Amino acid sequence: MLSLLAASQESGVNVTVVTQNPDAALYDNSDELWMLIQLIRHSGVEVILTDSASEHYAVMDGKLVWYGGMNPLGREDAWDNLIRVDSIQAAAELLEMTQEVWQKEMVTAD
Repeated sequence: MLSLLAASQESGVNVTVVTQNPDAALYDNSDELWMLIQLIRHSGVEVILTDSASEHYAVMDGKLVWYGGMNPLGREDAWDNLIRVDSIQAAAELLEMTQEVWQKEMVTAD
């Protein structure tokens, strides 16, 4: 996954990863998650941490959406699934919902 993110970033695609803060995760090894986040950031990808991330999706170039029960930064699971949607409207709606969550968290943090 990291090589795909880095290659996309290098070719001019704007990549932002929104993921749950490892310190808020109830499972997995937070040290391992922090290491993955640092690797992603080192490749030039913006990583935004949230305490309430529960949806798993990626939006690329504001139009390509990968959505599903697979956590791109997590371990494989037998129930992993992904749906690919090529839609500017779907991408915009997901990003708008995410922005609303960030704003609520920022107000709560103040």
